[in-house]
Amino acid sequence: MAGANGDNEVPEEETTTPPTQKDLRDATTWKKQRSAVRQQITKTIRYLGNLVNERDSRGSISSMMKHLENLLATAAKIHTNLSTVEDQAENDRQDEFHLNPRP
Repeated sequence: MAGANGDNEVPEEETTTPPTQKDLRDATTWKKQRSAVRQQITKTIRYLGNLVNERDSRGSISSMMKHLENLLATAAKIHTNLSTVEDQAENDRQDEFHLNPRP
């Protein structure tokens, strides 16, 4: 199909394929992992906040920061995996969930 500039662009919706049964099974696993990682991130942030408030050692704070970085990297991988199989509306909802702070 010719694009606006006369080049041969293929619209994105024509190149995507529907998710397979394996993709859907993987998505279910990833959603469970996402929930578990979210809980771990929340607990780690609370614990880290307590360490800072108690003026605990730099070593323990540094250790918790490394743990938190690993959890965030895991969450990013899960999000990337899920974004390939979930629809755009669900992706947008999850982005809002991640980006809005909780009380």
